[in-house]
This record gives sequence, C-alpha cells and structure tokens, in this order.
Amino acid sequence: MNSFVYNIPVKVYFGENQLIHLGEELSKYGKRVLLTYGGGTIKKIGLYDKVIEEIEKAPETLLLPLGPKVSNYLQKVLKGTEYEKNLLPQIPHPSGANAERIAYFLGKKKKEDLSAKTNPDKIDAEKQEIQKILRERKI
Repeated sequence: MNSFVYNIPVKVYFGENQLIHLGEELSKYGKRVLLTYGGGTIKKIGLYDKVIEEIEKAPETLLLPLGPKVSNYLQKVLKGTEYEKNLLPQIPHPSGANAERIAYFLGKKKKEDLSAKTNPDKIDAEKQEIQKILRERKI
C-alpha cells in the first residue's frame, strides 16, 4: 500500500455569520481545497445552501467525509449535482472509537493484528479510491 498522511488541522469559527470566512479560509490553500463537513441538520437550518455558495467560489474543492453517516448524507445531498464528482470516499472518523481503523488506515497497524470489528478490505478499497482520484486530478 502507498504511504499516506492523515493530518486534519481544524480551525473553527463560532458565532453568528461566521460562514463569511469560508471563502477567505479556502483561498489560503490555493485553487484545490479539501473541505469536510457533516451533520443531519445542515439543510434544515439553511446552512447547506450557504456552504454551496461559498464552495462555488472554489469549484475544485474536494469533500472528504469522516465516517459512514457523513458519507451517506453527502452522497444523498450531492447526487445529481455538479459537486457529486468532488466527493471522495470516506475515511475513518477521528474518534477514539475508531482508533484501530485509523491506525490501520495510516499503516501503523498490520492487517493480521486487527480485531474482527475492523474491515481492512473496506478501508483498503476506500484508501485506494482516494489515492486514485488524487492522482487523476494531479493533486
């Protein structure tokens, strides 16, 4: 398996109207930015439309869901839109409950040392798909 870096620094803006900073933050990273978000209420509260409006300012943004719930949600939300192609396969959510999956994803734990709860074939397939997409887009 190819080497892979799993580094997710987080900057959070709290308070009203903080979404206005999204374009500013995205522009710091060039034309191609990896943006992740999740939660079932994003459309209910109107945040989805505002996020899409900001993403349109950076059309090459890639969306990397953290965990299956976020992945399933984004697949439904983006289906049939021009942004569907920007959705990468999920990676393990960085919670303590996923420590083993993350360790395997990062190559820090061998396949034969995994518990029965971890599906290495699924993790390998998702990782390979992410790497393939990144290579195709020359990222």
